Amino acid sequence: MLSARGRAGLWPLLLCAVIAPVVYFVAFTVPYPIRVGIERPLQHFGHLSGPSVGATLGLIGALALLFALYLWSLRLCQTLEPSRKAFLVILSGSVLSALALLWMYPVFSLDIFYYMAADRIWSVFRENPFVVPPLQAAHDPFFPYTRWGHYPLPYGPLWPWVSALTSSFGGGMMEPTILGFKALGAL
Repeated sequence: MLSARGRAGLWPLLLCAVIAPVVYFVAFTVPYPIRVGIERPLQHFGHLSGPSVGATLGLIGALALLFALYLWSLRLCQTLEPSRKAFLVILSGSVLSALALLWMYPVFSLDIFYYMAADRIWSVFRENPFVVPPLQAAHDPFFPYTRWGHYPLPYGPLWPWVSALTSSFGGGMMEPTILGFKALGAL
């Protein structure tokens, strides 16, 4: 059972857990949805926002707000008594934030496209991705989205199995495959 002090500190933490996913969704997912990003290969923040000062200031403002919420949450956690409710609030905020970002195009990291292209070497073309780079399948519809197609897979021996399982949820289509890899990252 939480004391009165513990319950009082829980409400601001809950507020942080609600505001953060909203900021992620409004500042990142709405302006940069997956479907818009995959219209042309190798999109990133600069391409999608254009030479817009407003988009850059929005990004800086959203990151500053998220950083402030994080610092406030840390401070609140230091004053809270350890409890299941506090843990559930923190976990809920994290899950909601991950869900809010699931539908965002990965504007700041195109690694996910390399994972998908390297997986196709393994699961579609039945080649060894530790030896055969994605460039060998340049005709594949996933290839144009990777910047590092000339590198063979640099990860450990379990990664092809993990990526094949993840890609299977995409059914060979770009958007559901991205969602599968983003969900893997969220897990």
